[in-house]
Amino acid sequence: MSINSSESTVELTQLPSAVRRRVPNPDKKNSSHQFIPRIHDSVVQYQTQRESLLEAIAQRICQCDDLNTILNETVRELRRFLGCDRVLIYQLESNMSGIIAVEASVTASSSLLGKTIADPCFAEKYAERYKRRCIQVIEDIYAAGLAPCYIDLLKSIEVRANIVVPILFKQQLWGLLTAQQSYKPRQWHQTEIDLLKQVTTHLEIAVQQAQLQQQVKNLQVQLEVQKQESEKLERLKQEFLRTLSHELKTPITSIHLAVQTMESVLKQEGLHEVEMIPQLLHILHKECRRESKLINDLLSLTYLEAEIDPLTLIPIDLQSWLPAIVEPFRELASCQQQQLTLNIANDIPLLETEIADLERILTELLNNACKFTPAGGTIIVSTFKTADTVVLSVSNSGVEIAAIQQLKIFDPFYRIPNNDPWKYSGTGLGLALVQKLAKHMGALIDVESTSHKTTFTLRFPYYDERGIPGKVNFNS
Repeated sequence: MSINSSESTVELTQLPSAVRRRVPNPDKKNSSHQFIPRIHDSVVQYQTQRESLLEAIAQRICQCDDLNTILNETVRELRRFLGCDRVLIYQLESNMSGIIAVEASVTASSSLLGKTIADPCFAEKYAERYKRRCIQVIEDIYAAGLAPCYIDLLKSIEVRANIVVPILFKQQLWGLLTAQQSYKPRQWHQTEIDLLKQVTTHLEIAVQQAQLQQQVKNLQVQLEVQKQESEKLERLKQEFLRTLSHELKTPITSIHLAVQTMESVLKQEGLHEVEMIPQLLHILHKECRRESKLINDLLSLTYLEAEIDPLTLIPIDLQSWLPAIVEPFRELASCQQQQLTLNIANDIPLLETEIADLERILTELLNNACKFTPAGGTIIVSTFKTADTVVLSVSNSGVEIAAIQQLKIFDPFYRIPNNDPWKYSGTGLGLALVQKLAKHMGALIDVESTSHKTTFTLRFPYYDERGIPGKVNFNS
């Protein structure tokens, strides 16, 4: 079947503009048999370039972090591919006014880039339609039945024909992708409309990606501000604690020095032999030591609560370390007619712990044991390992703590009721401090008291030969 020149012209006008530009107009020199293959080749070339364009846009979104670069490159490539006068993206504000965010135009003199455009018709009619993903296609503003206010707006920005496709973000209208013809009508082909729809799908991904990146940056800024505030508070806290330590320790130190001076003067004057003076001096020295310990314990508790001091773990061999800690208490126990025994299992592994804290815990527990164990009683320090812990215990006989008192024994300033409150004077902070120190080291401490025997038990996690940490078994 032969196709004459006029039929070929009709078929050519139905093709996208980008294809028509690639095909020469039929004339007498070009037979229909030569013309039709050229149309086919141009269509194939158009489809190939169209797919390449979409692929390039998608790849750029994956590789580029800057939204403005993505948008600029996209409108530039789109304008060149469509062969139109201008492609731009109109980014909307919350009040439906907007700004021309990016633009690719044939002539720089008519550029709209950066201009704010207020459309009096937009908010009333078009915004809701665009939110429903409706697309506006205008081939000629004078033949499209547009409102006069809209025609005036389009004339003012040199638009005769256009396609407008919405860009949505989280179901809200973020902006509009617009392809425009400035001075003459244009018949937009469906493939061109479909192309712009596909491009906006990619752009919505780019907008979402940019918003997420901005959220991450904002979060990083917030975290940095919080970090700086936290560091500032930490410095203020440390400064406060240093000041508090100085203010609390200075008076008691002065009192202690005054008592020592007074004692020296009394000796020089020969008044030290007066019956009550040694007793009074003894009370002053004792109370100074007591108040000094109270202040030190309070400060230690405060530092532990504030978590200022970092934990310094050092491996220790309990078989060689424990005897040196326990030995000073043997003489005290002997003077009080108590028996002090140390039992260390042979298979105790190295224990990684804070040595100073562990020594302070043991000193407090042994002081209490010596204080409360009656003459003839026994004090036993034991250490052994279980499947996942190293256990260290201090037991003493002759004393039993009621179950209800065991629940409160680690509370600050709690003292076990007895008939003579002055017999065993203390700060009431020792066991509270012991519990805090144990927690600071990652250990568990508990108390068990039955059959006139009281045992304080520390449980430490340890690392086996494979480097796997054991866990404190709270039920053991």
